[in-house]
Amino acid sequence: IEVTPFISRMSAGDSVQLNVTTRDTAGRQLIDREITWLVTTAGSRGAARLTESAMLVALEPGRVNIEVLSEGRRTLLTVDIADNTDP
Repeated sequence: IEVTPFISRMSAGDSVQLNVTTRDTAGRQLIDREITWLVTTAGSRGAARLTESAMLVALEPGRVNIEVLSEGRRTLLTVDIADNTDP
């Protein structure tokens, strides 16, 4: 499972469209696979939210973990949300 863009940091107020590509063991792209998104936050109850269309919206400083599951495989994306006044 590939998540793009594979980001690790955002600022509060930013948003990014996440995309998922699933591949078989030979690396061929798999089409029309069921994808499950699990979102948890640490340090803040509402650091970010993920819309139904996989738009990640950074709301406030904290850390968000996004686990993507498909057909028994998984990948994890961890994003730190910084205050929008941080350099």
